[in-house]
Amino acid sequence: MADSTRILEIEKLRQLKPDELEKRYGTIVNQPNITFPLHEALWRRAIAKMADMKQYGIELEVIPIKQQNTKFDYELFYDELLEDELIYPDLDKSSYHPDPTERLDELLSRINSHELRRSRLARLPFHLGSSKNLTLGISVYCLVYPTRIPSPIWLSSSDNKTVRVHRDYYKIIDPYGSFDPVKDLLPSHDLVRGIKLDGRYICFDKDELTEAVRNIAPVGKYCFIQFIIITI
Repeated sequence: MADSTRILEIEKLRQLKPDELEKRYGTIVNQPNITFPLHEALWRRAIAKMADMKQYGIELEVIPIKQQNTKFDYELFYDELLEDELIYPDLDKSSYHPDPTERLDELLSRINSHELRRSRLARLPFHLGSSKNLTLGISVYCLVYPTRIPSPIWLSSSDNKTVRVHRDYYKIIDPYGSFDPVKDLLPSHDLVRGIKLDGRYICFDKDELTEAVRNIAPVGKYCFIQFIIITI
């Protein structure tokens, strides 16, 4: 999927005039004075990329959209990408051109069956006879699930990449708030959490804090407890 930067670049290319676009990036139209035009380079690059994908077991399948009075021509681009003469040298090219209607129905059937398997809540088998040669099963499905709101992710506005948040704590003694980013850096093992009671701090480690929260805030009640980060 193209990121925001790439989309902006494509929009700028679409605003260029044809002459300026041809001057910058060349043309894909055959010209007698060009020995190796751009479309030949893109063609060879596509064939090499498809050959690499086939080595990893990735296959390309084209399902054309039917249009009135328009026939999808595989020979313009896709035939050499779909065929594999090394594995099937005698296979007719028409076998690479499946009926789009039948193929689309088959894909939709697979999707629906996959969704049903995911929607199954439980399965109760029944065995007839002690040998259990004949088994019947009843499955319970739930076709309606609440949609979970995905957790938000911080993204950079410049390149649309994920931003990782890292938090550091520093010990500040100077009344003006200045500190040394190296000497005053506090590691995680020097930080504890505590509660201020009667002018004094009660510190807890992680296990004690978990147990204290369970005792102070029983299950089923909402309690707000303020813990303060203290350096040791």
